[in-house]
Amino acid sequence: MELLGENVWSHAVVLFTFGDWLGDMPIEQFIYSEGPPLKWVVEKCALRYLRINNNDRADITQVAILLERIKQLADHMGVFQLSEERHEAVVHSVKAREMAIQQQQAWGVGGQWGAQPVQRSGSMSRIPPSSEFAFIILP
Repeated sequence: MELLGENVWSHAVVLFTFGDWLGDMPIEQFIYSEGPPLKWVVEKCALRYLRINNNDRADITQVAILLERIKQLADHMGVFQLSEERHEAVVHSVKAREMAIQQQQAWGVGGQWGAQPVQRSGSMSRIPPSSEFAFIILP
């Protein structure tokens, strides 16, 4: 986030996908159970977060709620813009990370064939590891 600047936090929402993996556990309990790093991110985003149930793909209200929250945030906070210099730095960083990920996938994590998956702590141990992290910037 350092690359984007401190102002990005006022325009960010934490989106918890695979919320169905938590069962009946409230998202607030999950955030608390995962410890200080996750709480810190949620607090930096001014407690803006949303839980999505991936098993119920027919429930279009989840997307409608997400889009409405994004619209409210944009209406309230205005548009987040990067300077041309910062934009170029972000593009360069993203390309470098994509190349590193492609190399890791070709050789296995850590340059070893058949590397073991990362073990997660707390409630995250029940959630399958994800190969994707998305940071979405809306105009």
